[in-house]
Amino acid sequence: MDKIPTEILVCPKNKRPLEDAPEELLKILNKEIEQSRLNNIAGEPVNQPFSAGYIESVDKIFYPIIDDIPVLIYELAIRY
Repeated sequence: MDKIPTEILVCPKNKRPLEDAPEELLKILNKEIEQSRLNNIAGEPVNQPFSAGYIESVDKIFYPIIDDIPVLIYELAIRY
């Protein structure tokens, strides 16, 4: 699946634009997952590594792309 153009994506919490998550952030988050130290905003542990996602850079929120589907549910997002 092709990525959705970021010009049409906004954060569901604050309506700010989303950007592609940088590779360095994905590495950091995946390391936290590997060490069982990453929870989503709802407080649930995150167990699956990420290969892509979107960020809202002001409030520092990461929305993962899982199985080619952007998961734009605030409670499932991650603060970074």
